[in-house]
Amino acid sequence: MRIAERPLLARVFALIPAGLLAGAFGYGAVNVVYAFRRVPLDVRFTFHTTLMSVNGVVMQSLMGLTILSTLVLAARSTGRARLLAGGASVLAFAAFLITRLGNVPINQKIKVWPSPARPPTTPKSSAAGKHSTSPARPARY
Repeated sequence: MRIAERPLLARVFALIPAGLLAGAFGYGAVNVVYAFRRVPLDVRFTFHTTLMSVNGVVMQSLMGLTILSTLVLAARSTGRARLLAGGASVLAFAAFLITRLGNVPINQKIKVWPSPARPPTTPKSSAAGKHSTSPARPARY
């Protein structure tokens, strides 16, 4: 039995990052996009900038792992499975190019847009966990 006939390990390692990547895109499309529509623009841009700085590392890592693992799966498979794995690699690479050439330049422009005027006593940012907020008692800055 040849290695190409049973690429089970390659299949497992291709499915995990591809599934996580699809889930992340799905979550963003279903939840984040609609949540952005319900908040004021200043909140949206502040959150968007922060989200994209963290998101960039995670999503691009998942895209790279998906491209690499599906290429390995394509090399270890035969027939239709090889074509499907190669197609998955092409689609992941297309997502990477769209993100790098489309979203990243847009996000860089959003970062430099002027933020709305803030009261002089309001800090520009606060460390996570520094101030607790709850509906009953809003944080005081």
